[in-house]
Amino acid sequence: MRSTLRTLVISSILIFPMASFADSISLDEAMKKNKGQSVEWIADATGASEDDVTAALLANYRVPIDADKFDEVWDKLTKWENPLFITIVAGTVIEVHSKIPKGSYSQGFYNLNSMDGLSGHFQPKNIDAIYIIEEPSREGGVARQVAFYDKDGKRVFGIFVNRLASGGEHDPGTLVQFQAMNEYYKEQAGG
Repeated sequence: MRSTLRTLVISSILIFPMASFADSISLDEAMKKNKGQSVEWIADATGASEDDVTAALLANYRVPIDADKFDEVWDKLTKWENPLFITIVAGTVIEVHSKIPKGSYSQGFYNLNSMDGLSGHFQPKNIDAIYIIEEPSREGGVARQVAFYDKDGKRVFGIFVNRLASGGEHDPGTLVQFQAMNEYYKEQAGG
């Protein structure tokens, strides 16, 4: 009940159209009826984990990467021209428009080596899944990100191909970098 109420409140605040979830709705049905809704929104609406929602996306929307390739993936992300770092916690969306800094390990943490823009530290051992995701967005375009999930199937953060200030187009340089990364990991996954 609390989850449904929170979804209704968040939905009305954000003015998202919401299907009626009074009767139980399957994950597949929710995804078909609510194209472009965020992974978090569908997970909350269906009771599935965010990782389950991501895994249910059509094969051409996601590419799985072994979590043990964290260092390799992070290194590739530090080369992106114009990324957008997003994390969502308790309905709060934090966006950081910043280059992804290189990091180093100390005392079990991965410390971001930056004094400007994105900074902080986290524990990569808590990252259980990494996906490259291309999915329809609510605005009618395509959202592109590299998403990092924890052991409970919650997205810890996503690093997105940023959009140009002039409109909805993706930054062309970052888009090329995303596409190269996507193709590389598709090949690694055997697809």
